[in-house]
Amino acid sequence: MPFIIFALFDLVYVLSVAILLSVFTYWQNNGIMRAFIFVPCILGFMAYHSTVGKIVMFFSESIVRFIRLVVHYAVEVPLKFIFSVIRKLLLMLWQCTGQKLAFCIDEKIDSIKTDKYLRDFEREIRFDYLPKKRRKEKN
Repeated sequence: MPFIIFALFDLVYVLSVAILLSVFTYWQNNGIMRAFIFVPCILGFMAYHSTVGKIVMFFSESIVRFIRLVVHYAVEVPLKFIFSVIRKLLLMLWQCTGQKLAFCIDEKIDSIKTDKYLRDFEREIRFDYLPKKRRKEKN
């Protein structure tokens, strides 16, 4: 993967230098493009890429690995620690307050349901579901 990234950077560099050189040459030579300017540039890039470019590539990859390592230990590890502490604090807060509150709410809902069922049951036992006229006749 690093090889592809550096190859893309090399390509972007070569294209930008080629464009700048072309524009400069066109402007300086009054619109006449000359091969003796571009051929040495292409040959120089090919020589660089096949000789010194490999050494530069090796050192560039080493620098990127070092930067990743520094970022890992300077940013990722402290952030993981901070987030784990925050997660533990929130879990402890939930256990101390939220869980008890949820249990109280569930208890209240259950007591309301139980009271309703008890009222309905008492009504059935007392025959309160009969109309008032029929209740008076029974008494």
